[in-house]
Amino acid sequence: MLTQKQSMYEEDVLNRLSKYLGKTDLELYEYFKVRPNPLTGAYPNNVRGIVVNRMLDFDLKPEKAKEMRDFNITRYTLRVEKNGKIKESLSLPDFKFEDIVNETWEDCTLKNYLVNKRYLFIVFKSVDENSYQFDGAKFWTMPEKDLNDTVKEAWQQTVDTIKGGVILKYDEKHNRVENNFIGSSQKMIIHVRPHSAKRGYNSFSKNAYKLPVSARWTNKPSDFDDNYMTKQCFWLNNNYVTKQISDLI
Repeated sequence: MLTQKQSMYEEDVLNRLSKYLGKTDLELYEYFKVRPNPLTGAYPNNVRGIVVNRMLDFDLKPEKAKEMRDFNITRYTLRVEKNGKIKESLSLPDFKFEDIVNETWEDCTLKNYLVNKRYLFIVFKSVDENSYQFDGAKFWTMPEKDLNDTVKEAWQQTVDTIKGGVILKYDEKHNRVENNFIGSSQKMIIHVRPHSAKRGYNSFSKNAYKLPVSARWTNKPSDFDDNYMTKQCFWLNNNYVTKQISDLI
């Protein structure tokens, strides 16, 4: 249940954003005087984040940005492609293998995070190859039924996988390691994969966490360890997130 103060804050945010509905990102870049690099012609990688900050007056009123943090709101700028979907899944905090197997659903980190997390989705929809249009914004919290049914099941499956010994297979041709954690194709709202592109499969890697049960390897490289694997985190499936913003697109 939102407090009156937070409800008023969220209403104010949506009102400020509504002034820019229907404008393309290129129009917004021009309006807010965001210029491309004169040498390369490219805009900064975080250009939409810069524009959204200015749409929200965060540059001029930093106290508004602080309020968003105080209300535990995470902002995501989502790009909807021509097919009506977003490409990116949304990352959640990573987890330590030795910690998650000692949690229960009622007190686990994932559940507590999602129960208390509020999202602000800011949606840009593709209008052509080079431009996206601002289609709207909404605040969102995961519905209790989704959390306590599908997400709970996915979390428990992850715990069971770790307790049973993660199945790892080294694909020499593509120089990658496959595992048996939940994938996005399983449509369980969340899936498991690394947050970083860098891998780690031994005790001295800063990209690895220790496993409580030795992994079950196929074709293991000689310099890899049975008891360490690349840090993993949960992700909100992009198809699930697309459904949550269907009223805006």
